[in-house]
This record gives sequence, C-alpha cells and structure tokens, in this order.
Amino acid sequence: MSKYFQNDINIALVNRDWNIYEVNSIVDTEKITYHLSEVIIFVLGLIYCQYREFIEDSVVILEQLFAALGTRSNGDQITIDNEKQEMTMSPNSLRTGRLLAILTTIYKNIGIDFTNEDKFNRAHYYLSKYLHYNKNDIHALSAMALCSFRLNDIASAQKYTDHIGKIDKSSQFYILNQAFFGIHEKNYASATHFYKEISKRGVVVGPDVITGVIAFLDRMYRNDRKEIAYEFAIGILNKHHCQYKAGLSELRKFIKMAKKKDVYNEMVAYAIFETQRKK
Repeated sequence: MSKYFQNDINIALVNRDWNIYEVNSIVDTEKITYHLSEVIIFVLGLIYCQYREFIEDSVVILEQLFAALGTRSNGDQITIDNEKQEMTMSPNSLRTGRLLAILTTIYKNIGIDFTNEDKFNRAHYYLSKYLHYNKNDIHALSAMALCSFRLNDIASAQKYTDHIGKIDKSSQFYILNQAFFGIHEKNYASATHFYKEISKRGVVVGPDVITGVIAFLDRMYRNDRKEIAYEFAIGILNKHHCQYKAGLSELRKFIKMAKKKDVYNEMVAYAIFETQRKK
C-alpha cells in the first residue's frame, strides 16, 4: 500500500515548474499556488480514502480535482509508438488517468460495501458511477441488480441480469439471478431450469456469494410464506454448495408441501431426483 501511495505522490509532483522567474511576479505566484493547491488536494483525497469513515469525503475531494484536471486535459495528445511499444502522454493526462483509476476503484468498493450493509440507495449511487466507466463488470452488475430489486425497480434488476447474461451465460450471478426471477415471476419451469444449471457437477459458486443468496432467499420466504418455491431454492443451493444435510431436509419439506400443487410439478420431480441423487 505504501508503495502505491508513494507512486501516486510522484505522479502528483512530476514535471511541475516550481521556479519563480521574476520577483513579485503575479503569474509565477499564481502558478506556484496552483501547483501547491492541486498537490495538497490530491494528497488529502488519497489520505481520506484510506479510512472507511472518511471515504465519501475523499470521493468529493477527488471528484472536484478530477473535474478541474479534465478541463485542462482538453487538447492533450497521447502518442503511441507501435514499433517501440511505447505510449507518451502529458503529465496532466497521466494525473487525470490515475485519478480516474482511483475514483473508479473507490466507487466499486464502497458500492459493494453499501450493498452488503443493505444501504441500497447509497450503493446504487456509487455503483452507477462505477458502471459509467466499466459497463461490463459482472460483480458490479450483480450488485446493481440486487440494489434495484430492493429499491423496487424490478425492471432494472432484470436489465442488469440480462446484461450479465450477454457477457457470460455461465456466470454464477446470471444463473442465480435468473433462477430467483423464475420464482418471483411464478415461472417455475424457468426457475427449475436454472436451479438445475447451478446444481450441475463442476459448477463453482463462491462461498460468500452462496451464503448471501441463501440469506436473501430466506428473507424473501419469511416475507411470503405462501411461496414455497423458496424452500426448494434454498434446499438446492444448500445441498450442492453449502450444507448438504440441511439441503436434503429442506427439499423433503418442499416435496411434502408441494406434491399436491400442480404448479410445482416440475420442481417436485426435480426435488425428488435430488433427494435420491448421491453426492
């Protein structure tokens, strides 16, 4: 971390004219003042972003600096030498690019953090900023889908999920989201299809992802006890990716509750198969 901090400070300081060529020169004085203020703001923003309680203050500081640098970057040329495989840019463009990289990293990190803390408005705000620059980041798109859903914007939640599918239909986030939407929309055939996909041997789901998804499904089930398909979903995910015995128990419970309800026929058939299927 200290190495990166030092490199960023070097970028802030590189190729600046600190000379005063004429005593009492207003131009030279303004030049030095501008350099000092820019370096101080940059360093202050970097320091603040190291601490969770000040990170949103850091964003405000760094965004103001980024806007100021952007106005001075207009017309800057980036030269690419294909033979030497070198790229040359102005010091101002270098600082602007590095500052954008820092900001986008912060946007994503605090956006994900706020999502995990159920602060969905704040999460949506920062993830929107991040996705403006990184439109195909599947982790961020998945977090935005969750934020949108929890903010009752179901259409946007589905849109972000569809975008993930266009990038990678085998993504754990795409399959899990589509499986949930099948239940939410009472399209149980679709839900069963995607839970079969996530149950295939060799499919890997991150432990933090699976615990979060199961907690989400459990919350949905507690809010709507009539939708017993959530019991099926939790059972499938537990059996294959978390708690095997608990998953079997949940699937058997689902079979008992759903076996006389025709809308769940396909789910019941697959649940029976899963209870008989060996590890």
